[in-house]
Amino acid sequence: PLTAAGYSSSTYLLVRKSWLRVDTSLLYNVVILRTTAKANALSNVLLNNPEIGPFIRKLRVEGGFGSAMLRILGNSPNITDLFLSLII
Repeated sequence: PLTAAGYSSSTYLLVRKSWLRVDTSLLYNVVILRTTAKANALSNVLLNNPEIGPFIRKLRVEGGFGSAMLRILGNSPNITDLFLSLII
């Protein structure tokens, strides 16, 4: 099953191209950033695919991620819920 180790939620997007358009918005609706690598990866995704930014509605940030956060927030205009945890 897709919930087994080794699979991520983005695996669903590989099933069918027609699912990509629908599931992308669901995949990015709630974003949780726990590592610098994840923050940098999301920042790069948003820079290369600016159409994804508006899908982000809820953002949870667990740490300080520097300039990546500036790019993420600048490219995510529809955030309604922002949770910041700066105690690591």
